[in-house]
Amino acid sequence: MKNWILILSTVCLMPGISLKAEDIQSAADKVASSSQFTLLMPVIEGLLSAVRQGKADQAYNEFGAEEFKKATTQEQFKQFVEQFSVLSKNKSFQFHSLYFENNIGTFQGALVSTGGDELETEFDLIEENGKWKILGIQLFKPESATIRPDIKTTH
Repeated sequence: MKNWILILSTVCLMPGISLKAEDIQSAADKVASSSQFTLLMPVIEGLLSAVRQGKADQAYNEFGAEEFKKATTQEQFKQFVEQFSVLSKNKSFQFHSLYFENNIGTFQGALVSTGGDELETEFDLIEENGKWKILGIQLFKPESATIRPDIKTTH
């Protein structure tokens, strides 16, 4: 119910904008709950921990979804990790948002390297055989220009 109150109060504060009930419900359906966050965040933490320890192969095999593996070879993933210090020398992941669309959970945030480099990040996750897996990873410069679009699978 809190999501509805927040959404409705936002609509009321914007004169001249009208939304249908189904538009509001559609927006509310995309808002992630704390239990969804609790299910998905360990996948990202596990992936980052493995690549930080130099275990890109383990990260790829354990946390990559089948669709991700079809679009990205293990060697491509290793090169991607090595190319970006925010992955290979990851210090932290600053969480900004989590939303769902078409059974895909999308975490948005920023990765920070031990050297202070920072890139905006988007992790797409999908449930596969009862486990959440990485479907795609995108890294963005702060001005939102995509650095490596081919690492993300289409969905």
